[in-house]
Amino acid sequence: MLITIITPTYNSEKYLYKNILSVMQQTHKNIEHIFIDNKSSDTTKQILESYKNEAKYKVKIFSKKDKGIYYAFNKGINSARGDIVTILNSDDFFSNPNVVKSVDNFFKEKNVDFIYGNIKIVSRNNPNKNIRIWKTQKINNNEFYKIPHPSFFLKRSFQKKNNIIFDTKFKISSDLDFIINCFKNTKYFLHINKNLVIQRSGGTSQKLVNILIANYEVYKILLKHKITNRLMFIAKKIFFKICQLKKN
Repeated sequence: MLITIITPTYNSEKYLYKNILSVMQQTHKNIEHIFIDNKSSDTTKQILESYKNEAKYKVKIFSKKDKGIYYAFNKGINSARGDIVTILNSDDFFSNPNVVKSVDNFFKEKNVDFIYGNIKIVSRNNPNKNIRIWKTQKINNNEFYKIPHPSFFLKRSFQKKNNIIFDTKFKISSDLDFIINCFKNTKYFLHINKNLVIQRSGGTSQKLVNILIANYEVYKILLKHKITNRLMFIAKKIFFKICQLKKN
């Protein structure tokens, strides 16, 4: 299967090499890597052009001022040719060289529309320092907060058939809306109890002011999907993260 990896970038030179290296080291080589660059002013574009010339697989670069991260996600999905699509943010990287191969094998063996797994969250400037493991679980009672979108691999045909895209009305939490829409449209999915992606802490959604905005957006997303006990959902989401910090 062709796997499309979508990476939005904006002045990403500091962490981009690790992202690129983790893709180049994948043992599964049937890959398409798409970059949606928001007109970076640092050396991001030069790094991407060098990567494009060196990679043994297709690398696409789109460089245009956009309206936000979720516009970039949608543009990447619409440009994808792969059977499977995933989003690997510019400061994130795959946990090992066999991630894409194992995901490809699971899709071939199982009749599922999407797969998700665990992610490891590390210090922003020291990836050897673990902060927590976002250990995913099977979903019961609409507990969608247990799924991190960086570990999400989606069958493109399923996404196109159901027109599942990121709702750009939400600036920080649209990934939750996207995940809920995926679950609402199929019963065929797979949970993998493995670390698939390593995420650096301190991203946009982890800043204090954005945490407040994000939870307000979460409330509106739950309202949109007519999910009840919305305040309890938010409380459980916060408690879920705190418990992970204590354990790791």
